[in-house]
Parts: sequence; C-alpha cells; structure tokens
Amino acid sequence: MIRNVRGVAPHVGGGPPRPSGGCHWLLRASLLGAGLALVGGVLPSCNLYRVAVQQGNVITQEMVDRLKPGMTREQVAYILGEPVVRNPFDQDQWDYVHTFRLPGRMDEQRKLSLVFTDGALSDLKGDFKPNLEEEIETGAADAPDG
Repeated sequence: MIRNVRGVAPHVGGGPPRPSGGCHWLLRASLLGAGLALVGGVLPSCNLYRVAVQQGNVITQEMVDRLKPGMTREQVAYILGEPVVRNPFDQDQWDYVHTFRLPGRMDEQRKLSLVFTDGALSDLKGDFKPNLEEEIETGAADAPDG
C-alpha cells in the first residue's frame, strides 16, 4: 500500500472520502432514520391531489325526462345506455347506479331502477323522478273540447 507523508493511504476514487473506522454504518442509519422521520411527519400534512372517481352510468334529469311509459328496451337503451350490471334473476328490471367519489371530500351515489312489463317500460324508481309537467301541458292541449 502506498502511504503519503503523514502515513495515511491517499484517497482513490470519485466520491468523498469515507470516515475511517467502523462507525460509518451508524452515520448511514442515523441519516436514514432522520429522513424517514421527516418524510413521515411532512406527508400527512400535505394536501395531495386526489383523483375524482366516477363509476357506472352517468344519468341526468334531462335523460330521465325523455323516458315515457311504453318505450321499448331499445329506446330506453338509446337514451340511458345499457345498464352496467344486469340482474340475472329478473330480466325485466334494469338498475342503473352512478357513484362519484372525491376522496376525503365527497361521496355521491344515485340509483335508478326501470321495470319492463311485456317488453315495455312500465315503472321507474330511484333518486330521479320524471318531470310530468310537460306531459300534462301537452295532454291538456290535445284533449278534445266539450
């Protein structure tokens, strides 16, 4: 081994000289522990971006207002789309569920169930109610006088 004037081996390599002796593992462990403690203490207080999650069929009141009793399954599917989940035990009921979740802030779930009788829309249940004012106004205008 080559020794310099002071009797210490010269540093060879690209990085900084490592501490001599057997305590370098203690220094690394201390730095790692301090870093983890810092990250663990800072991250929970950060306001991180959270992704909004939508699942199911998006249904609006305007779409529900377009539904009329007696519509076929194809006509309903054209307006609302096919239900994401079909009930294997009752083919005459279509269930639509839409969930909107913003983690830590908001959870919203809306449901709509349609019932078909002899292939025609006969009943509607759930969080949406059809707007009947248009039907009443149209029906009153078409009623015969007398």
